[in-house]
Formats: sequence, structure tokens, C-alpha cells
Amino acid sequence: MADQSKWSSSRVAHQRTPQQHPPPNGTQQSRWATTTATASSSTSSAGAPSASSWRSRTTPSSNTWRSPRPAAAPPSQSGSSSSRWASPPTADPSISAITNTLSRTSIASHTPSIAVKPSTPTSRTSITRTDGLQPRDALRPLGGKPLDRLALLASPSRGLDAAASLSTDLSSQGSMDLTLPHVQAELRAYIATRIQHKAIPLLSASLPALRVLDSQRHLPRSAPGVEEKVAAAGEDELQQTVLLVRKLREALVASKRVDAFAVDVYELSAYLGLLCADVPQLAATLPRLVLELYPLVPCSSASEDMVALARHLGLEAGGGRMRLVALYMLHTLCLSGRATRLGQYAAVESAAPLHRALREYRALRTTLRNLYGEELDPHLGVCDTVYNALRDVDPFAISRLLAEGELDAWQRLVLLQVVPVVRGAAWEVARRAYMYMPISGRLRGMIQGEKEGEGGGDRFWVELLLLGEDVLPAAPVVGPKQEEAPDAWDADDPPTTATGEQEDVRLLTFLTSHFGATLRDRLIPLKQGHAIKLR
Repeated sequence: MADQSKWSSSRVAHQRTPQQHPPPNGTQQSRWATTTATASSSTSSAGAPSASSWRSRTTPSSNTWRSPRPAAAPPSQSGSSSSRWASPPTADPSISAITNTLSRTSIASHTPSIAVKPSTPTSRTSITRTDGLQPRDALRPLGGKPLDRLALLASPSRGLDAAASLSTDLSSQGSMDLTLPHVQAELRAYIATRIQHKAIPLLSASLPALRVLDSQRHLPRSAPGVEEKVAAAGEDELQQTVLLVRKLREALVASKRVDAFAVDVYELSAYLGLLCADVPQLAATLPRLVLELYPLVPCSSASEDMVALARHLGLEAGGGRMRLVALYMLHTLCLSGRATRLGQYAAVESAAPLHRALREYRALRTTLRNLYGEELDPHLGVCDTVYNALRDVDPFAISRLLAEGELDAWQRLVLLQVVPVVRGAAWEVARRAYMYMPISGRLRGMIQGEKEGEGGGDRFWVELLLLGEDVLPAAPVVGPKQEEAPDAWDADDPPTTATGEQEDVRLLTFLTSHFGATLRDRLIPLKQGHAIKLR
């Protein structure tokens, strides 16, 4: 009987051996260890009661095959149902609730509807802020500031705005197509309003309101990096007006309009380009105005806004078309040669572009003489004088033109643009022709930083370098005007050295800009006075 029980127990142990699984690791082993041992013990007791009693009396050497091996526990309750140790799954109440809700809901069977209820906008007075800021009015764009259609008109070269791309505020004001005649007339009236009501009040008549009217800008600077003064408010307004006129001028070209209106716009563009010293605008305006529009359109009166602006600045308002023809010839001599490439202009001090300008002037003079005939002859004398002075690099002829008043104010504005070029060319010639430059005792004292000596030096170099007060007068002194007694009206003016001192200061600035710190080392004594060594 004992042998049969021993054999039965061995057979049971042999049948269990292939079903062994690797022991679980981690928390699964500790989680299912007690349950597995209990289940194994219960099965062994039910299957072979005699074997259990016999195993308890065996020797210690039989523990290797009689000890129950831990079975692998299922990883979770959701494991395979065929597992021997799998427990029945337990339903999650939260998942069941979500499943029931989704089963009762049919998205396709119900059409979503959003009910928009009208609401009364909040009044601005009911909105209070502790920081003192006002809330933006959402009913008007830009925080309540209306859009200016004429100021926002696009140039035809940048494309025309479609009606669908415009805001409601702009489209309600009118058309944005600048190629239409009535839109061009609206923009021209808008420009005239800005000139009379914004630009003219900002321009002062006591001081040079524009940099082009200030002769000091044509003087040499102490250092190459020194910038010019910033444009005043009036000049900035004129520059904004020039941009509007350019849009209108491009619209005339796009619409192929040739009439009195086109002549008026081009004349306005030319005068504003001179006042703002805008060389590209002049280059785009004067050729078409003189060569294409004037021969095809009869003469008409000048625009009122430009006449008012010229009188306010102390410039001649009349002159007719021949003045602009002469300005075109002077522009070719003084400014056109500076254009080296499209949109690029050479430095003001460069004398190389003069040769190109001289060639262009000769061809242009012949063309205009054939086009306008004897009507142009009174204006050819001044232009030919400037041509000869630039060809011969004769600064003395330029000085006489600027000092004697033979030019009108508009022609003087153009001729002043070439003063730095002539000064640079004359300086190069003088350095090759002369060994030294005689200077006054006052200038020697300025260079050495000592007490200034006496003036009375030779004005040859001042006139050669176009530094004289008669050519480039100093800016007027701002201050209350002194009242003089009637007895002093006929008295002779006392001699003053202010003019000579100012010219010596200009000459010192010019020499410092060329020689720098070595200027003091170039001082040499002469039998009578001192001089600056040039080579």
C-alpha cells in the first residue's frame, strides 16, 4: 500500500512538472504568493489524501520534488480567459456609465443648433478703469479714428485694390482706383489742402525753414561723419506731400493722361522736388514735363497752393514755363551727372560726374533750342555761363553768379548743389599748382590754439574754395531787433571784422577736414606772415 501511494504521488508530481511557469517578478509575486500556495495545497489534499499524509513523514531529501512550486499569476484581471488562474473580470462602473451615455446619444440623428441671443452693447460710460485709460470703441476702426481714404490710396505701380479687399469704412468713402479722373481730382484737392493748412503754417519765414534754403549745408564739415541737422516739421510735411504727388504722377502715366491737369501735377512735383532736394523726383519729373507735356498742352495759370508756398518762402511765384525749362537745363548740369546707376547717386564731393553732365547738356541744349525756338534765348545765357564755369573748373565764375544776383531764387537752389563739387575740383588743382597757402595771423592763432592775431589776409583762397560770406551767407541771428535813433540812420557803419573772422573759421574747418591732426605741423613761417604747406 505504501508503494502504491508513493507511486501515485510521484505520478502526480510528474504530471505537474510541464505546467510550471516562471515565477512572477516584481509586485505580482508578492501579490499572488499567498493565494497560489493556498490553491496548490487545496488541490493536493483533494486529489491524493494518502499522499499528503505520506509526504509529511518523508525524509528531508524528498523536499526538492515534493515542495509546491509557485504558479504564475495572471498579470491583471483583463488577461486571457484560458489562463488557469484567471479570475472573472470586474466591470468598471465609470466605464459602464460612459458607454451607456454614448449609446443613448446619436450625433447623426440630431442637428446641432446654436441660438444667438441679441445683447445690448455695453455703454462706454458704464465701463470704468482704475488706471485712467479709455476703452477702445469697437464700432469704429483704429480706436475711433476714421480712415482717410485719400491718404491710403495705393500707387498704380503697386497694384489696384479690389473692392472685396477693402474695409467697409474705406469702400463707403468712394473708389480707390487712382487711374480714374475723378479720384485724381480728389487727390489733387487733398494735396492742396495739406499744403495750405499744414505745410505753410509749419514753415517759418524768419529762419531757413528748409535745409535747401540754408547755405550752411553747402559748407565743409569738421568731420566726415558729422550728420546734417534733422528736418524740421515743415520739411517733413513737404516730404510726405511729395510722396502723395508721386502717386498722382504715376497714376497720370498709367492712365495716359495728357492735359492741363497733368501739367499742373508735374509742375507741382518739380517745385516740391527742388524744395526737398529730392534728386530722383526731379529726374522723373522734369524730362517728361519739358519734352512731352509742354509742347502738347497750352499754357495755363499756376496753381494757387504752389504760388502761396513760394511767396511764403520768399521765392518768385511767376516765371512761366521757360523758368522750368531753364531749371531742367541747370538740373542736367548740376545734378543729372550724379546718377551713376538706377536709384544710386554719386557722392556730392566727387568731380567725376561733371564730365557726363557736360556731354548731356550739349545734346539737350540743341534739342530744346529746336523745340522752343527764340523763346528760350533769354534763359540760355545763364545756363551757358554755368556750363563754361563747370567745364573750366572756374570757382570765381560760380562765385560771381551766386553773389551778383543774376540768378533767380529757384536757379540759385539748383546751382548751390554743385558748390561742393566745384570746391573739391578746385582744391585738387590748387594742391598741384601751389606749394603753400598764405594765411592770416588770426587763422594761425586758431590753428595753434593761441591768442588770435590780426586778420586782413588774402581772400584769394576764400574765393577759390567758395567759402565767402557773399556766396554762402551765414544764417540770420534770431533775437529782438535793436531800435536805432533817427540820428544814427545816416551815420557810417563802423568797420567790423565779423565777416573776415567767419571766413577764417570756414577756412580752418576746410583745412582740418583734409589734413586732420597734421595741420599744425604744416605751419611754415614766411617773410611776411605764415602759410600752410600743401605738399
